[in-house]
Amino acid sequence: MDLADHLATKGTHKNFLSSNFTLALSSINEAALAFAFIDLPFKEESHGFRSGEGRGVEIKAASNMTIFLKEIQEAQTNINKNMLLVHRYFEKDKTEREVQEFLVNEVYACQVIVTNISNKSISFQALA
Repeated sequence: MDLADHLATKGTHKNFLSSNFTLALSSINEAALAFAFIDLPFKEESHGFRSGEGRGVEIKAASNMTIFLKEIQEAQTNINKNMLLVHRYFEKDKTEREVQEFLVNEVYACQVIVTNISNKSISFQALA
């Protein structure tokens, strides 16, 4: 649909980009066709990157590009009252100072302590 709209308005497939190209993954043929029409350069251009004062990055694109972002969000959980979990984040190699604010381009470590406070054996999984 995005390609049809682009062809109808621009009259060419040049400079075609779509945020929906990642949805075309039901088969290898569909994925190959989607990538064939996305107008990304074969050679990496020299894009400009500038730090946003520790709170992000500003990108000045020298050509078409695709950016994938990862966001951490709060999730619903089933609370197990028989387990106690404590975690803390600190700057790498500075375990005495806990982190009050996360900044871009800084390396952090996380310490997690899980304790079974019941008299039964409990199975659980933790993502590291």
